[in-house]
Amino acid sequence: MRFESLYLLISFACWGRDAAPKSQTVIKKGRYLTKSIPAMNHTQLTHLLLDQSKDFIWMINLDFQLVYANKSYLSSVKMLTGKEHKLYESAFVEGFGTGYIEKWKAYYNRALKGEYFGIEEHFFHPALNEIQYGQTTFEPLRGDNNKIFAVVCQSKDITRIVKQSSEANQMMDASLDIFCTINEQGNFVYVGAAL
Repeated sequence: MRFESLYLLISFACWGRDAAPKSQTVIKKGRYLTKSIPAMNHTQLTHLLLDQSKDFIWMINLDFQLVYANKSYLSSVKMLTGKEHKLYESAFVEGFGTGYIEKWKAYYNRALKGEYFGIEEHFFHPALNEIQYGQTTFEPLRGDNNKIFAVVCQSKDITRIVKQSSEANQMMDASLDIFCTINEQGNFVYVGAAL
């Protein structure tokens, strides 16, 4: 692979040592300056970013066909259903239970009408034998004519965050101390059980 000597400022949150293993990295003011990166065009870098993401990323068109899905999404669907989900087939996967298709069709329709929104859901993960939590965003994509032609979806695993929050709430509820959280408007958001 050909390397070019470039000075490219890259946030460490996006790129780690694995992204450019032969590069030399220098810490400067909280950021990393990478001297050498593989010579890739914009499209190659985009595909690399999407396919190496642990988040599920997929896109559906106006006919509810799956037109893009990254590796994480495709492998997860295969693991959960035992079937390979293919591009340009229906975005709705059989085997997720009753009401699944209607629920997801309603989500996609909201986005196809121009709404950008997010949902939080939980599901049973058979390989881990536990409940997992995800946060999914739906974003309408517009063409040059400003008309919506697709919806891009991204689902993040928020299981760790939900479990930590639940554990913290359990500890506060078990305490004899009074715990409460107030938002900026002065309303109670959380009140511990001791109150």
